[in-house]
Amino acid sequence: MTSATANNIGVQGINASDPNIAKAPVVEHKDEGKTRRIVLQVVKQVVVFVFAIMMLYPILWMIASS
Repeated sequence: MTSATANNIGVQGINASDPNIAKAPVVEHKDEGKTRRIVLQVVKQVVVFVFAIMMLYPILWMIASS
């Protein structure tokens, strides 16, 4: 995107040396990261469990039908 096009749609360039940007606080919730890790662990465990059942089902079927 050219600067002429950016100015036409109201987008202004961001100057990295602007002191207001450097002082902007980064808000991060402490519990958000912990919750995300727990959710990812649960999802991973469910996926592993489903694949384990898929792999064991034919063996269990074979044993049950013999």
